[in-house]
Amino acid sequence: MASEVLESLGVSLDKARHQVIATLGQQRVEPVADKRGTSIGPFDRLDTESSRIVSRAYWEAGRKQQERVGPEHLLLALIADDSAWLRRTWKELEVDLEDLTTRIDAAAEAPRDGATRGRLVLSTEFSDVVDRASSFAAQRNSPLIRPEHLLLGLAADAQGIAVAWLRAEGITPERVREVIDKLKS
Repeated sequence: MASEVLESLGVSLDKARHQVIATLGQQRVEPVADKRGTSIGPFDRLDTESSRIVSRAYWEAGRKQQERVGPEHLLLALIADDSAWLRRTWKELEVDLEDLTTRIDAAAEAPRDGATRGRLVLSTEFSDVVDRASSFAAQRNSPLIRPEHLLLGLAADAQGIAVAWLRAEGITPERVREVIDKLKS
């Protein structure tokens, strides 16, 4: 019913979903205009696979009964993604995904008593990762943010538990770029 109302107003479900994510993430990036002059942000530039990964990050936070979606949930979503490209990337980076997932799950915050289920918000850190991913996509002349840009954005984080796990695996932004360039050639 709601989808019919939105579509009758000329708003696609995909656009509405992206706007909700952008609003929750409290975007701080300068808007970019599409061909029609409509302002768009980095969440509007996610390709289909990256959108699915962001949705999975929400699911990971919900599974852990947490109130915010952070970079650690994005890392779990990237690990869980079954795309051939990401699988080759992880293999080339020589990451033991099962071990990494186990360590992330073990370190997850226990849900607080009385935590409000279903009210997930994007953390500022998550939005920062997507902002960096958007920059990496632009540097690589890509109009869309792809999973490799999300991984680069995550690896380029200066602090946080997700980047600490990546560093422990020997994953640096330089190493991710090297692997991406190798796989793209």
